[in-house]
Amino acid sequence: MRYLRSEFSICRSRLIFLLSTLVLVSPAVVFSQSSMLEEITVTAQKREQSIQDVGISITAYSGEQMKKLGFEDSFDLARMTPGVHISGNNGGQKTLFTIRGVTQNDFNDQTEAPVAVYIDEGYVGFGQGQVFGLMDIERVEILKGPQGTLFGRNATGGLVHYVSKKPSREFEGYADVTYGSYDHTRVEAAVGGPLSDIVSGRVAVRHNRFNEIIENDYPNRYVTLDGNPLPIGGEDTFNDDTLGFRGQLLFEPNEDVEFLVTGNYARARVGTSPFLELPTVPVFDAAGNHVGTIEASPTETREAITPAGVGIDHPLSFDADTLRPAGGNLYGPSCTDADREALRCGMDFAFEDLNTTDTWGVSGKLSWEFDNMTLTAVSDYKNFDKFQGLPADGGPASTINVLFEAQADTFTQELRLNGELDRTRWVVGLYYLNIDLQTGVSITADPTYLFQPLVGVAWEDTARTQLETNSYSVFAQIEYDLSEQFTLIAGLRAIQENKDFTGEETFFASTDPLRLEYDTPLFSPQPQRDHTQDKTLWSGKLQLDWHVNDDLLMFAGVNRGVKAGGFNAPFTFGAGFPATDIPYGEEVLLSYETGFKLDNLFAGTTRLNGSFYYYDYTDYQGFFFTQITGFVRNVDAEYKGVELELFSSPTESLDLALNFSYIDGEIYDVQLGPGVFVDTKPSFTPKTQIAGMLRYQWPQQFLGGSVSTQASFNYASSFYDNIRNFEASRLPSYVIANVRAEWTSADAKWEAAFFVNNLADERYYTIGYDLSNATGANSLVPGKPRWFGGSVRYNFF
Repeated sequence: MRYLRSEFSICRSRLIFLLSTLVLVSPAVVFSQSSMLEEITVTAQKREQSIQDVGISITAYSGEQMKKLGFEDSFDLARMTPGVHISGNNGGQKTLFTIRGVTQNDFNDQTEAPVAVYIDEGYVGFGQGQVFGLMDIERVEILKGPQGTLFGRNATGGLVHYVSKKPSREFEGYADVTYGSYDHTRVEAAVGGPLSDIVSGRVAVRHNRFNEIIENDYPNRYVTLDGNPLPIGGEDTFNDDTLGFRGQLLFEPNEDVEFLVTGNYARARVGTSPFLELPTVPVFDAAGNHVGTIEASPTETREAITPAGVGIDHPLSFDADTLRPAGGNLYGPSCTDADREALRCGMDFAFEDLNTTDTWGVSGKLSWEFDNMTLTAVSDYKNFDKFQGLPADGGPASTINVLFEAQADTFTQELRLNGELDRTRWVVGLYYLNIDLQTGVSITADPTYLFQPLVGVAWEDTARTQLETNSYSVFAQIEYDLSEQFTLIAGLRAIQENKDFTGEETFFASTDPLRLEYDTPLFSPQPQRDHTQDKTLWSGKLQLDWHVNDDLLMFAGVNRGVKAGGFNAPFTFGAGFPATDIPYGEEVLLSYETGFKLDNLFAGTTRLNGSFYYYDYTDYQGFFFTQITGFVRNVDAEYKGVELELFSSPTESLDLALNFSYIDGEIYDVQLGPGVFVDTKPSFTPKTQIAGMLRYQWPQQFLGGSVSTQASFNYASSFYDNIRNFEASRLPSYVIANVRAEWTSADAKWEAAFFVNNLADERYYTIGYDLSNATGANSLVPGKPRWFGGSVRYNFF
């Protein structure tokens, strides 16, 4: 593909660039120290432990480390964490984690992710709720591999746990202001301290906004099929306007009891999902199956082709001719290479502040210590409300647009008891989850060319669903010291899962292109269907830890993870969807893993952690995106990989980190059509990822304070955005380099920083959609361009 270019030559030039960047910020002789070897305490096994004492593949960042690495959003940590990437949909405004190739990018909101996200031990059961700004965070823990024994049925691939900074008995806080490219303004503040002898409180607030990144020149080249453009639209895209608030009260009536109450609210108001079109040509076999997609050249005029390259009429083309404009999509001009490089598009369906998300929640955590035991109860309620609109084609022609709305209420309750004896640590618990979800997904298209003779009016093809989930679990895990060096760990979780689902597809009369309308039904290609799943599931763990000495831990184990089944709710343009294909089954991941954690290398200056794993995946819930809709189907898969993390502070002035991951995955019998099966690679899974950071603290004082400089980079090899692995769905590899300089006053009250992210202004893409079989183009979601900025922070204590 032209836009992928030569992988070898690009990687060579990128690596030369990033190495020169690292050299520029580090002196030739003098080296430095910071906080990369900071001993982080984690709760991966439902109790506090040093990260180096836990036989699990964990990457953790303290709040201070995240600040120095420039993490601002919930998914920023993926770029520096081995084996972790991102997937998503809805133009990137719904982003999900991929851990070791385990992901789920179904855009339907009734589908939960296989990588669980927790905030202060509260499960985030709604995909849109996983996108948020990092605000007053104590630490984040990324656990890789199945974690179902202690964390539930949807931690097949792993989990990410964000832990907020809690109230303390000391009065302290901060105010932080950032300004940067695209009029980027971020204001964050927090304050906390004692309110009485037994009560402490803390509040935090964050507002983040930046102007549109993608220039929309739609007014200069608009195209509509019926000559009647939308009355509004054509706005620039890719912006942010989010606000978040958290308040906490901590009650400590005595030394043994504490009760934490938390309330939070967040809202987002952003424009239409950002897309850059890539003209593509679908490939059909003799039976009419879509078996490939290639990039269209600037002179391409074929709407579709056979495997031999013979041009044919596109079977779903809305227009009457059999040719496309040269280098365009099926209906008109599209983005060129120069447009994508300049972050420029021509898109009619693009509106300011169209997409909205509102979230609020309350939680309570009780901890009560007895002799050798601790009782913990965690209650959590969250409410989500979202609306999103996006163009299915991402181009200037008014063809197909998609509207989403969803409302969800989630409630979880966990009760657990931890205990410890001379040679044993144990935890037992009960868990309950309820999710009440209503969704609507609507397709609107130009009525002059699609179904107008049948329907006669402007219409919306709408899939509506209701889903209620009730999940009950009992779990236990025990660690038994066989000797001073060997510890046996065994765990089991039993789950009773009940899901009640109602879905229908109906055509409604449409009077407003920006609103889902249910007032005037026209006909129902899929009348209301009710489905129930009532399943008993289980997950488990068996592991042996070998503490070779005080500095080396080795571990090997088997984990069984499970993710509950679910339901499809595709819109089909009236074709209908087989009732037998609406439910899909649970997925089971059997993980075999061995690893090591080696501390105090080179006189205590260096740490090296590594892991090796093999995944046997049964009934993986693969998402198949076709035309402009999609569905989940169970397929088998097999993954194997390796991860390494190196942290070092060789002197008092130098701090460095380097990590590496490699994965080789195979998904079997992916169906492209009746009797047409292929083996493919997992989507959103770069085979190789490398990331590094170098930080130097200068010995000289400047303006009465200390100065640090830092460079970091992350590399991801090319990856597919679709499980079918068509050529045009392969997104190119990229290297992102960032630099940062900081000044801290001698009393640590004042901090100032200047940074440049994406120093080389690399053009890269995070998400893509193959729409060649509907509009003659793929839609790409770009990452952020070069970004300058500065921040000032005041800490008070």
